[in-house]
Amino acid sequence: MYFYKVYGVIVASDLEFPQLVVWDDTTHWDVTVEKTVFSKEIEEQSAFCEFGHEYSWLRNTTCQIQVYEGKRIGYALTGKGNPEWLQTYILGYGMSMLALQRDMLPIHCSVVADEQGAVMIAGESGTGKSTATTAFLKAGYTLMADDMAWADGSKVYPAFPYQKLCRDVVEREGYDPEELIYIDEQKDKFLARYRGEFSTEGRPIKGFLLLHLTSEQKVTVQEVNGLDRLHVFVGNLFLRKLMTREQKYAPYIGKIGLEMASKVPILCIGRPKEGNTAEEVVKAAFEWIEEV
Repeated sequence: MYFYKVYGVIVASDLEFPQLVVWDDTTHWDVTVEKTVFSKEIEEQSAFCEFGHEYSWLRNTTCQIQVYEGKRIGYALTGKGNPEWLQTYILGYGMSMLALQRDMLPIHCSVVADEQGAVMIAGESGTGKSTATTAFLKAGYTLMADDMAWADGSKVYPAFPYQKLCRDVVEREGYDPEELIYIDEQKDKFLARYRGEFSTEGRPIKGFLLLHLTSEQKVTVQEVNGLDRLHVFVGNLFLRKLMTREQKYAPYIGKIGLEMASKVPILCIGRPKEGNTAEEVVKAAFEWIEEV
């Protein structure tokens, strides 16, 4: 078995994950990841996923994943499945389902931190999330997560020391593309090992930045208040595109979301679709975080 620490939990796995932080203490673990047999019941379902607080599952052309009571992830590779993609699905979908069962929110975001706490940065592709994350790292923040993090009402927990970088960021920051892992032809992205120090410990959340594209001619800045904060967290769940509205607002998810909404300040920054406004977005983000 291989042992790792990710998202604040110790994982014992029969599958190797080279990108994860290796954990030396093998006497105790919180989660087991192991190969299992295909469930005929799942194969007969017309849907391709189902989410629950005790049991969740997902199947696609690569694998079948089953998650039990926040303690175990079972996987099985299909006949034509790509073993390299299997790792990605387990770390993404599998760990997301596991988080919800452990009463945590798996948020699609980058996370950076300094001595005062962590800043979560969310936004769809093209909104400038990578650019903002890089700016914080240049300012002395450290990386906690690049694609997903687990969060509860008070803390956010780190993923692993790798970043997904768009080609323009790779070129601008002086990375050698030949030394990186090319991971996404559609979005033209690379996987790069983080160059700084990386901690596996959770950190208090001092702010949440939500980036989005706008039809306005200039950068817009607006704080999110009240119940709208809950909608921001639910709307940025890692599994948001697979879950129905009823599933996203299930009581066990809403409870965590409301707790976060009551404690975590949120700033929404709108970036015009045309023009280069990256510096303005970053400036607005830093000014707000300093105020917080």
